[in-house]
Amino acid sequence: MPNRNRHTVSIVAISLLLLCASLPVLASDYRWEQLNTGQREALAPYEKRWNQLSPERQARLARGAEQWNRMSLQQRNAVRKSFQRWQLLSSEKKRQLVANYARLRSLPTTLQLQVQKKHQWFQSLPDTEQNSVRASWQSLSPAQRDELRDRLSNMTPEQQGQLINQQLGTIPNN
Repeated sequence: MPNRNRHTVSIVAISLLLLCASLPVLASDYRWEQLNTGQREALAPYEKRWNQLSPERQARLARGAEQWNRMSLQQRNAVRKSFQRWQLLSSEKKRQLVANYARLRSLPTTLQLQVQKKHQWFQSLPDTEQNSVRASWQSLSPAQRDELRDRLSNMTPEQQGQLINQQLGTIPNN
């Protein structure tokens, strides 16, 4: 028995040693000097305070900079435009959007995809049609909106699409 305990303690000790030995490497993976040129350019505003950021924040920023560098000019411009719109929002509106995003992420994947497709469809409409759909929704009283939401929550996706089409105009299911 003592031999077995000693063996277990040795395995645990070695495991801990290996884990501790890897921590400095993990933390140093995102030293400023180790970032590639594209990452450093994208993250230039963070250069002076880079070492004060947590390793997790450094990792997120480095991954984001890498993703930015893979984007086309058109994609970057779309992101810039979106960010500018975000900056103009009130704190309350930002909180609301973050809550809506969290609610979207809590849905089953199939429903998330349906919501995303309908959002993309809406975004692809000309401004006049977007305004028409928006006006249809806004013309409903708060009680009618609540009733519509309640009805939608108890329906299959197909039934939801039919009801929304009746209430707000034709919205594709795909």
